[in-house]
Amino acid sequence: MPWERTPRVGDSWMSRPLQRLTMLVIRFPVLTLLLAAFAVGASAWLTTTKLGFRTSRAELISPQSVYHHRWLEYTKEFGDKEDVVVVVDGENRKHILPAIDDLCREVSRRKDLFGMVMHDSDAPKLREKGLYQLPIESPNPKESDLRKIDALLDQAGPVLQGDWSQLSLGAMARQMSAAMGGGSAEQRQQVAEAMKTEMPRFAEGLQAALAPNGSYKSPWPEMQLPEALAAHATETRLISKDNKTGFIVLRFLEEDTKSFAQNDEPIRVLRQVAADVRARHPGVKIGLTGLPVIEHDEMQSSEKSMSVATFLSFAGVLAVMFIAFGGYRYSTMAMAALCIAMVWACGLVTLTVGYINVLSIAFASILFGMGIDYGIYYMARYLQVREETDSTSEALVRTSGFVGPGILAGAMTSTISFLAAALTDFPGVSQLGLIAGLGIALCWLGETTVLPAMIKITDRDGALRNYPAPLNLRYWLRPIYAWPRLTLAASAVMTATLAVGLCYLRYDYNLLNLQPEGLESVDLEHTLFTKMNHSAWFAVSVAKTPEEVLKQKAKFLALPSVECVEEIASALPSDCEKKRPIIERIHSRLANLPAVAPEIPVTPLAELLQMLSGAQTMLASMPDAAQAAAGLQPLGEMLQRIPPDEYRRRIGAYQQAMASDLLARLQSMKAASNPEPPALNDLPESVRSRFLGKSGLYAMQVYSKANIWEVGPMGQFVAEVRTVDPEATGNPLQVYEASREMKRSFEKAAFYALLAIVPVVLVDFRRLNHTLLAALPMGLGLLQTLGVMGLLDIPLSPANMIVLPLTLGLGMDTGINLIHEFRTQGRKYRGAGNAVLVAVVVNSLTTMVGFGALMIANHRGLQSLGRVLTIAMGFSILNSLLLPNLLIVGRFAHDGADSDDEEADDDLCDGLSEEEPMICRAA
Repeated sequence: MPWERTPRVGDSWMSRPLQRLTMLVIRFPVLTLLLAAFAVGASAWLTTTKLGFRTSRAELISPQSVYHHRWLEYTKEFGDKEDVVVVVDGENRKHILPAIDDLCREVSRRKDLFGMVMHDSDAPKLREKGLYQLPIESPNPKESDLRKIDALLDQAGPVLQGDWSQLSLGAMARQMSAAMGGGSAEQRQQVAEAMKTEMPRFAEGLQAALAPNGSYKSPWPEMQLPEALAAHATETRLISKDNKTGFIVLRFLEEDTKSFAQNDEPIRVLRQVAADVRARHPGVKIGLTGLPVIEHDEMQSSEKSMSVATFLSFAGVLAVMFIAFGGYRYSTMAMAALCIAMVWACGLVTLTVGYINVLSIAFASILFGMGIDYGIYYMARYLQVREETDSTSEALVRTSGFVGPGILAGAMTSTISFLAAALTDFPGVSQLGLIAGLGIALCWLGETTVLPAMIKITDRDGALRNYPAPLNLRYWLRPIYAWPRLTLAASAVMTATLAVGLCYLRYDYNLLNLQPEGLESVDLEHTLFTKMNHSAWFAVSVAKTPEEVLKQKAKFLALPSVECVEEIASALPSDCEKKRPIIERIHSRLANLPAVAPEIPVTPLAELLQMLSGAQTMLASMPDAAQAAAGLQPLGEMLQRIPPDEYRRRIGAYQQAMASDLLARLQSMKAASNPEPPALNDLPESVRSRFLGKSGLYAMQVYSKANIWEVGPMGQFVAEVRTVDPEATGNPLQVYEASREMKRSFEKAAFYALLAIVPVVLVDFRRLNHTLLAALPMGLGLLQTLGVMGLLDIPLSPANMIVLPLTLGLGMDTGINLIHEFRTQGRKYRGAGNAVLVAVVVNSLTTMVGFGALMIANHRGLQSLGRVLTIAMGFSILNSLLLPNLLIVGRFAHDGADSDDEEADDDLCDGLSEEEPMICRAA
C-alpha cells in the first residue's frame, strides 16, 4: 500500500513514532473507537458517582502553611462555622424592631438549619449581678463604688426598714442638724462639706417644684451603675447608630457538600423566611450577607455564568471551525474527539484527586480552549495532504509525520506549563496544574487516536470529491506579508509602547471586586461597614485567662487600625470574693422594698423656713459657701408668698416625687444585687460559644477601622495585629496571606514552566535559535498583554492570574508548529503554508471565542478572565502571523535535509501579483 512507504516529511525524531501510532490506529479503527467508548463509559460512571465538590476556600490552602495551621487550630477549638448576618433596614427603630422580633421567632423554629441566633447583647443573668461590675473603692469622688453605696444605704437605714416618713423635708432637716451638732469634729466637717454640695441641689429642686409649672428635679446623688447591666437598660439590640438598620447574627448547623453552591438549602430557606417577614412588615428591607452567603452567591453566579458561557463557547468554536474549514463534518469529528478526551479527564480527576475545588473547576474551560487546538492542526494539514493522494490512510500517516511532532511538542509544553504549577506550595494552584496538565495530555491523545480513527471510518479512498477546502487566508494576510520589514518594525514599536503599561500594572487583592455587580450579599457587606464602621470580618486572638484577655485587649485598642475588640472576659469582674460580702449586705437591706412609695407627711411651713434659715446661717459661716448660702434666700421668700393650701399641695407632690425617685433607684440597685458571683454560664449560649473554646480558651474578635477588603488597609491591619499577637488568625489574615501565596504560586508556576519547557523544545529542535524563535510569540504576547492591562487599568487578580500558564502553553504551541513548518520546508522556506496559517489563526480565534464568552458572565472575576485571555490570544495571532516574516528577513536557514516531498506546501507567494513586493523576494 502506498502509505506503507512512510515518506520522510520532516527531520523531527518524533515523526516516525507518531506515524507508526497512526498506522496502528487506522489498521484497527473500530477497535480504537470501542476502547475509547469503554473509557468514556468508565470515566462517566466514576465522575457521576465518585467525584466530589469542595467549595470552601480553606481547601485551597496548604495545612502546612503557618498561617493556615493557626486557623485550623482555632477552628478545632471554636468550630469552623462562619457567621451569617441578616440585615434589616427601615425608617427608624420602631419600624425595624417588630420585623427583627418576627424574623427571630421564625428562624428559631428551624432548629435543624439555624443555631446560635443573636440579635442583642442582653445577658439577663449578668444584669442581676451588675453590682459586681463596680469597684470596691474609686479614687474619683464622682464615680460610684460599692463602699459608697453601702454608706448611703447606712444613712437610709430607717427608710429601708420601712419608715418612709424620714423622707419628709422636716425629718431630713432634723437629721442634718443632729449630724452637725454631734459626732467628732471630723464627722462634722464631712457633713459641712456635704451641705455645700447638697443644699444648692436641694434648693434648686425645691424651687422647681414651687414654680407655677411645678417641674421635678431630683435632689438625690447619682449612683452610677453599669448601664448595660442596670435593670432599666433593656435595649441591647444590634442596631446601627442611626437606628435605621438592625442585625441578626446566626450560623448554619449542617454543612452542605452536595451542591457546588454550598449551603444552598439553609440560604434558600432563610431567604424565604425573610421574604415572608418582609411581606408582613411593609417598607422593611431584609437581606443576607456574611462569608457563607457571599461564597454561596459567588458559586451560584459562577455556575450559571459558566453554563451559559460553555454553551456559547461550544457554539462559537463550532461556528469558527465551520467557516474556516468549509463544513461541519471534520469540525464535528474534532469536537467529538475533544469531548471524549474531556470525559476521560474527568475520570482521571476522580481517580487521582477525587474532588474539585473552586479553582480547579476551571480545568474544563482550559481543556476546551486548548485541547481543540490539536484537532485543528491535524485537520488543517489532513485536508491539504488529502488533496495530494487518493489514499485516506496515506494522508493520515503523512499528516502525522508533518504536524504530529509540532502537535506533540505543543502538547508537551502545555502539559509541562501546568504540571509545573503542581510544584508550588499553594494547593489550589497545585491541584489545578496537575488536573489541567494531565487533561491536556489526554486531549492530545484523543485528537491523535480517536480523530484519525473517525476519519478512517468516514472517508473513502479514491479521487477527491466534495471534500471541504480550508479557508484561503493568503488574500486576507497579504498586507502583513507584502512589506515584511515594515510590519516587523511596526510590531517592535507597538511592543515598546505597550511595555510602558508595565509601570502601571497592579494586582487587586480585593475579593469583593471579583463578585457579580449588584449582588445583594456583597452590597450588604459594604452597608455593614458603613453602618457599623467595621466589616463582618475580624482578626482572632486567643488567650488562656481572662486577665490575659484584658491585657491583650488594651494593647489592641491602642493600635491605630483597630476599631473595637469584642470578648467576654470583661463580663466577669475581678475581686468577686472581696465584693461578695458587701453585695450580700446591700442585697439584704434592699430585700423588703415596697412596690410603691408610701405617702410622706407634709412638713409645716414654719419648720421648713426655720430649717432654711439655720442652713443659710451655717453655710454663711463656712469658707467658700457664701454663694450656696445666698441661693437659699430667694427660696425662703418664695415659700412665704405661696398660699397655705397651695404650699401643702406642692410640697406634698415634691416629697412624694422624691420618695418615688429614691424607690426607683433602690429597686434598680436591688435588681443588680444578686450576691452570686458572675460566671460564664450566665452568658447566652449564642455569645458564649463564639468566645469560649472547648478547652476553656478565650477568643478576642479584633475589628479594623478601615475597609479590610482593600489590600492597603488589610496589610496595615494584619501587620499591626501581629505586633500584639504574632499567633493571631482570622479571615482577614487568611485572605491576605492566601492571596499573596496564590499570586506567588502562579508566578512560580510560570517560572518553573519556562525552566522545563525550554529544554523540551530544545530536545525537539536540537537548535537553540529555533527554540528561542518558537518561544518568541509567547514571550511577546505575554509582554504585550501585561502592558495593555496596565494601560487600560485591568488589574491582575486571583481570577485572571491563570493567564500566565495559559499564555505560556498557547504561545509556545503556535510557535512550535510554525518552526516545525519552517524546518520541514528547509532552505526552500518561503513562508508558512496555508494549512498551518489556518490552524494558527483558527486556534487563536477558537480560544478567543471560547474564553471570550466569559465576558458576558455576571461574575466579574470570570469577566476579567475572559477579557484578559481574549487580549492575550489577539496578540498571539499577531505575533504568530509575524513570525514567518522574521524567519525570512532574519534568514534563519535550517541546516537539515529538505523534505523528500517535492511538492511544497502552499506558500504565501502564490496568488500575489508580480508588481507587489513579496515575501519570497525578501528571501
